[in-house]
Amino acid sequence: MVELTPEFCDRHYNFMTPEMIGKLLAELDQRSKDIRATLRGDLNVRYGPGEMQTLDLFHPRQPNGALLVFIHGGYWAFADKDQFSYPAAGFLAAGVGFAAINYALVPQVRIDEQIEQCRTAIAFLYRNAPAFGFDPERLYVSGHSAGGHLASMVMLTDWPSWQPGLPLALVKGGLTISGLHDLEAIRRTAALNAVLRLDEASAAALSPVRQSPAPAVPLYTAVGGRENVEFRRQTTMLNESWQSVLKRSLVMPDDDHFSILDRFGDGRSEFFKMTIAMMGLAARGH
Repeated sequence: MVELTPEFCDRHYNFMTPEMIGKLLAELDQRSKDIRATLRGDLNVRYGPGEMQTLDLFHPRQPNGALLVFIHGGYWAFADKDQFSYPAAGFLAAGVGFAAINYALVPQVRIDEQIEQCRTAIAFLYRNAPAFGFDPERLYVSGHSAGGHLASMVMLTDWPSWQPGLPLALVKGGLTISGLHDLEAIRRTAALNAVLRLDEASAAALSPVRQSPAPAVPLYTAVGGRENVEFRRQTTMLNESWQSVLKRSLVMPDDDHFSILDRFGDGRSEFFKMTIAMMGLAARGH
């Protein structure tokens, strides 16, 4: 059993300086800007009243296919959908639509409000799927890092209770990529929790590993083999806690916390093939 001392948590979760974060986001921003110039899509579609409640929706050539929704990470407090367009091209080539959603960041909102915004985005996409040219019965959710946490919480949604008229199995499957599923470890990381302001009760209530999985939503997980021991533990904990719905868990041995997203959108990778298989498809031409 890992002892989550403040020193241990700080070493494993507070591992990037502001300068490192700024450089990484600038690189991803440029990569995604270049990709957006080549894709067919609807940018900055508003799904809710808040300033950050927008999404980018990229369309494959063939209509009425599956839609993969992606929720970005950033410790709930930074990053933007605009930096995460770059995985879309691979999915569009396979006939899958790709939606990258934004949500308001901490400290402007709390994490539970971010979960609500992500649910609102998913429900908006479901209800408007025919107008956008997607099959509402083939909607899947994914997320990276803190976005993996938000995706997991979306998977837990009792949709008819949350909003009348929605089907229980609105989301047909979910993928978490290097996700954060045990927020107690985040609560004990002082530099992060100074912004997030989790207490013991809220960390437990917002931890997917403390919840029973939705029986109708299959789970897929992926983590990099070069990530630190805590990020690997976070994925293992969800796999064990949600074992009844876990379909496949993949370790990408040569990838770290960020390079794993390159494999996510790469039609040649095992990770991409797993994601496509989640949606009942096979990768084309690889």
